[in-house]
Amino acid sequence: MKKYHKRRMIITAVIIAAVFILLMIFYFVISFWGIRSGGFPIWIIIGMILIPLLVCIGVITALVQRIKEIQSGEEEAARKY
Repeated sequence: MKKYHKRRMIITAVIIAAVFILLMIFYFVISFWGIRSGGFPIWIIIGMILIPLLVCIGVITALVQRIKEIQSGEEEAARKY
């Protein structure tokens, strides 16, 4: 695979991950704003904090795995089948 093509694929993966993480941050801010205005049970508050945090961790983990796949050339091997 050409070096330019690999770099373009990595940049695309990073942009998509960054957009999704920004969406989760937006969700967290909106949720936090809503929590401050009302009296919610603690389990709802914990859930509203943990969900975006866990999603961001999953997105970052998937991004790291995707970058490793692209660098190792696994992407090109899968196209043969």
